[in-house]
Amino acid sequence: MKTLERPSPLQAVLDFGERAQQAIGRSRMAEMAVSAVAGSASPAYRQAAWLPRAGIQAVTMNETVVVHDNPYASRLPFPRLWDTAIIMGTPKDEFEALKQKFREAGDEPKDAVTYVSRGIPRIGILDSDEALFHEASNVIPGYSELKVGMRRGRQEFEAGMGVWLPGSRQYVGAKTLRLIAMVEPIDDFNDDFPGVLLT
Repeated sequence: MKTLERPSPLQAVLDFGERAQQAIGRSRMAEMAVSAVAGSASPAYRQAAWLPRAGIQAVTMNETVVVHDNPYASRLPFPRLWDTAIIMGTPKDEFEALKQKFREAGDEPKDAVTYVSRGIPRIGILDSDEALFHEASNVIPGYSELKVGMRRGRQEFEAGMGVWLPGSRQYVGAKTLRLIAMVEPIDDFNDDFPGVLLT
C-alpha cells in the first residue's frame, strides 16, 4: 500500500478533534462543535466517530482507492465547505463473508471507513447501530455492491472500506474495492446514489 507523505492542512483539525472528543466526550454540545467544522447539509451525511490512534492495536488496509485532490475546493481545512465527493464500493457477498468470519471468531464487526493522511490511517465508524455501507436503491438487479461516500478536499488521499473489530481493537480492510464515481455538487448525492451514506 502506498502511503502519503505530503502534509495535510486538515491534520491539525483532526488532531484537535480527537483531543476534544476525549476531553468532552460525545455530548450534544460536542456534536454541534464538530458539525460546525466537519458536518454537511446533505441528508445523506452521517458524522463518523474517528477513533483515537492510541486505541487501535492493528490496521490491515488491503485494497484502497486513490482520491485525487480537488484544486477548486475551499482552502480552509473545513470539510463542511467541500462540495465534491467520491463513491467507493465493495462486493456485498464478499464483505458479508468477511464480517461473518469475525463473528464466528467471537468479535462483533462494525462497518468502517478509513483514509490515509501523512502515512497514518484514520478509522471512522458510526456511533449508532446504523449500517454505514448500503446498496443504492437504483442499482441494476443482480448486481450487489455496498457503497459509501467520502468528501474530497484539496489534498490527495487513499480511502478504504472495511470492518472495525472492537474486541481486538483492529481494522481489517475489504480485499476488493473500486472507485465508482465523483459526485459534484454534493447536493446531487441523494439523486445519484439514493440510500447511500456520505461521511
